Amino acid sequence: MDKETTYKGDEKMIKVFRLNDYEWWAGETLEEVKKDYTAETGVDGEEAFDEPIEAMSAEALKSTKYHTDTKDKDGKAIVITFAEELENRIKSGQKFPCFFATTEF
Repeated sequence: MDKETTYKGDEKMIKVFRLNDYEWWAGETLEEVKKDYTAETGVDGEEAFDEPIEAMSAEALKSTKYHTDTKDKDGKAIVITFAEELENRIKSGQKFPCFFATTEF
């Protein structure tokens, strides 16, 4: 089993990191993700990050559910995997590092 999975986008290897109990960010390295997170939120250190932080495994990316903003014909959010959402973002030209998901919405 893969320890972590990366996806190639714009010649970068993109990973998804769970920074704390409610936020995931995607980027090439944990260092760039932390820097961008701090710049975007103004929060850093113990207040922001649950250490140790590791990239999600291939298994976790394929099994963790991502609720999209798109609704089905019954008005329910369409659910895909984190792996599918990451591939979608790379294909659409998303710039990394970036916010990826939260439990708060």
